[in-house]
Amino acid sequence: MPTFAQTLYAVKVDDVPLTLVFKQLETDYGLKFSYNTKRLEDYKVVASIQTNNTNLLLQDLLKYTPFKSSLVDGVFLIIPDRNKAMNLPTVSGRIIDAQTGAPLAFAHIQGNAEGSIADLDGKFQLNSNREFQEIMVSFVGYTSKEVTINPDEEQLIIALRPDTSLLPEFIISANSSLKSNADISSFHINPKKITNFPSIGQPDIFKSLQLIPGISATDESNTGLSIRGSGSEQNLVLMDGFTVYHLDHLFGLYSSFNPYTVQQVNVYKGAFHARYGGRISSVVDARMKAPNLEETKIGIGLSPTSLNAYIESPLSEKLSLISSVRSSYSSLFRSYIYDDFIQQNRTNILEAVDPFYNEDPITLTPEFSFSDFNIKVRYRPTGKDYVDLNVFVSGDSYEGYFIEEEPDGEYLFEILDNAEWGNLGTSLNWTRFNSNEVTNQYSASLSSYSSTSSSIIRETLPGFFDEETDEFTRGELGDTTLVFNDLDKQNQLSDITLKWQQKRTLPSNNKLEFGVEGNLINTFYNISYFEEDESEFDVDGVLIAGFAQYEFIEGNLDLSAGLRSTYYLNTDRFYFEPRLNARYRLFSNLHLKAAYGIHNQFINRLAITPFGNNDQFYWIMADDFYYPVMYSRHWIGGAVYEKDSWSVDFEVYDKSTFGTLESEFVLYTPFAEREFDQFEDFINYGETFTRGLDLFIKKRSDNFTTWIGYTLSETFNAFESINEGLPYPSLLDQRHEINWVTQYQLGRWAIGSTFVYGSGRPFTPPNPDAISNFIVYDIDNINGLRLPTYHRLDLSASYRMQLGKWNVNIGATLFNVYNQANIKSRRYTLFYEFDEERKEENIQLIPIDQNLLGFAPSFFIDIRR
Repeated sequence: MPTFAQTLYAVKVDDVPLTLVFKQLETDYGLKFSYNTKRLEDYKVVASIQTNNTNLLLQDLLKYTPFKSSLVDGVFLIIPDRNKAMNLPTVSGRIIDAQTGAPLAFAHIQGNAEGSIADLDGKFQLNSNREFQEIMVSFVGYTSKEVTINPDEEQLIIALRPDTSLLPEFIISANSSLKSNADISSFHINPKKITNFPSIGQPDIFKSLQLIPGISATDESNTGLSIRGSGSEQNLVLMDGFTVYHLDHLFGLYSSFNPYTVQQVNVYKGAFHARYGGRISSVVDARMKAPNLEETKIGIGLSPTSLNAYIESPLSEKLSLISSVRSSYSSLFRSYIYDDFIQQNRTNILEAVDPFYNEDPITLTPEFSFSDFNIKVRYRPTGKDYVDLNVFVSGDSYEGYFIEEEPDGEYLFEILDNAEWGNLGTSLNWTRFNSNEVTNQYSASLSSYSSTSSSIIRETLPGFFDEETDEFTRGELGDTTLVFNDLDKQNQLSDITLKWQQKRTLPSNNKLEFGVEGNLINTFYNISYFEEDESEFDVDGVLIAGFAQYEFIEGNLDLSAGLRSTYYLNTDRFYFEPRLNARYRLFSNLHLKAAYGIHNQFINRLAITPFGNNDQFYWIMADDFYYPVMYSRHWIGGAVYEKDSWSVDFEVYDKSTFGTLESEFVLYTPFAEREFDQFEDFINYGETFTRGLDLFIKKRSDNFTTWIGYTLSETFNAFESINEGLPYPSLLDQRHEINWVTQYQLGRWAIGSTFVYGSGRPFTPPNPDAISNFIVYDIDNINGLRLPTYHRLDLSASYRMQLGKWNVNIGATLFNVYNQANIKSRRYTLFYEFDEERKEENIQLIPIDQNLLGFAPSFFIDIRR
């Protein structure tokens, strides 16, 4: 074995890659090294060394790296040193918008040796391999900034300015290989970048989210997200801290989140952080933009369905606001989108639930309007504090009617179908950055939701009908009115929440977060049928929760463990929810990941579908008697691979849910056998099981982006009182779904396409003996058949130009280009035919399909300054 004791080693380098230093030592001094090039390629050395001791030489060279040397048979092995990696000097700070002071979540920080991603508060930590370090900070839509910093510097704040020269693009990012953005089952979207995305009338945040694998996109009449086989009521949707309980505008054509004022949307598809509670499926956490402190900005958007406007402006040196208002203008003129969408979403429902409708097609005449309003006021008393007041209001009003009247005045048939619903949300949030390591957040919020609906179907005849003799005597019009349906529903919900949480950044990038939360929720529901049968619920719920989550980083392992505990006064019980996720960097561009979580839900949403208005739901608090506290268990595993411009995200999951509610009672039990005021008897609860995989493949270049999302899954229900307790497919069971998105930037032009494919969802076939026993559905074959496959192609193009001080973006979308006739659901009804004397002549069992939108061209105009 050679000896090196008498050799004088002289090394003087400045920001030289470590691998090159080793090669030079091999050439100049005959040393031999063995190392993983991939692991060392990002590390550079700053050193001035003279020594005749090889151990001291290598210690100095590796001083600020997570490696050590080991001499084996004359070869120096360069291997990871887990103990030393924990003690590297760190650089910490916060990335903010220079104009608004808002944290830039997920900004990218690149140092000499490694990179990092800012968290939701814009905070980051980065290991340093030298005393003074240059870092490059970048964020999509902002001018990058190079900063020289000292690791000992306190309260480091880096402000980036928006880059107005950049053309927008739709940005959607899966789990990054960088540690602080490697949340499992999470995606993050910047709504500012979706203007050139195919859309019906106007860009919509939730429609864009539906193109993420694991989130269904095969129902354009639903902005509520169906995530991994669960209904939208099982998702926690937050807007700056308050809960949003209903998202639909125009029966699901648009969501009530305005893309003008939303800055960031974070989606967690399962096993989410302990800070989130009260839902068993997923979390959608939206953050409004921080108002501009430097200049006033305004914008106006126009589409075939609505007008949208916003303003952001400083009010003083420390006070600023941003506000938007959006309103439909159907009262001025009604576009084809309104008519088509209302016809598909209302007429078919009424035909399906009314067994006496006229054989001629029903065409409802709709009157519809919607609006929403957002305002955010930010006050910055110090550089360490900001206080936000947020207000959100949305409302929809619908009136549909159909009147058929004989010219001679001998017959009158009427359908009156009305609905109103809306949200109110407000929150007061105080965020205090005690230091770069400690952040406190205090929040008080109020959220409310209300809905009313009514449905009347009646027929007025010239004569009298004797029910005892079954005889009809002709007379004057109006002598007899037959009412086939008369339903009124009301639902109101209020949610008051107080919350405090603290985030601590610990040495070696470890993080601790903990807090407490209290909720007072009231749900009120009233339903009356034929003005006689009535059922009413008025329930308060009180919840007190505490949570803590610790993120531990050791070498290539990132482990996060959390616990949430909730006391629910209504059941006088504590509910414990452990959360665990782990990420392991197997190679520099390959991460493995796994997660486990327990979740509980104390409020649920139901629908009384047999009478129509089946998109009008009601919320009710759990009582563990009629309405159980729901419980879910999530298992997730997967991997992330990133190479050059390619990224691949793969996850498998298994989700078990207990206490699932089923209210489609008419499908399974003859309504005539039940008393209406015994509504609880129609509620069934059982279990739902979902398992599947999500695959996300993305390719990105300077002016071209494409990705493919694929979901393979199956979802089954098991209810003791349905299907003899045997599992059967859920209505949300869809085995395959593919989303292919492509976007191309060509100068001022942006061109996009979306292709969506989904295998058919289940429906219950008709009862072969329905005409004789009047039981419409085959209760021995629940959801036993499948609808035709869903598929559509959307194309879009937009052009951006400058008119003086105004930035103008004009775009058009061709939705469902080849006019595919997709079906949302299929029901059956008994169709009765009568003779002139109003005697039953014939009965037929016929299908009623609820169709989705066909070909729908649309446009938008976006003007901003």
